[in-house]
Amino acid sequence: MEVGSHKAIFVSATYTSPPVDKKPSRVKYVMKRSFAMIYWRALNGSLERIFGLLFGKTRFPAAKQTEQEMPIITVSASNGGGKKNA
Repeated sequence: MEVGSHKAIFVSATYTSPPVDKKPSRVKYVMKRSFAMIYWRALNGSLERIFGLLFGKTRFPAAKQTEQEMPIITVSASNGGGKKNA
C-alpha cells in the first residue's frame, strides 16, 4: 500500500492475527510499482518474447476426442414408456 512520499508498506493479516505496524520504505514502493508494471505488461502480451526465451515453447497435450452423442430418450403419456430419438 502506498503511503505517500514515494514510500509503501506491505499489509499482512489473517483472521486470527491483526495487521502489524510496519515502517514505510522506498524499497517496498519500488517493488510494488515494478510488480504492477510487469503484471500489466504480461497481461497485454508485451512480454511474450521474453517468456518464450525463458520458458521455451509450451506444448499442450492433444485435445481429447469428443464422445459420440448419446441418444435422447423422451417419455410421453401416450406410449407410456420411453422412445429413443436419434
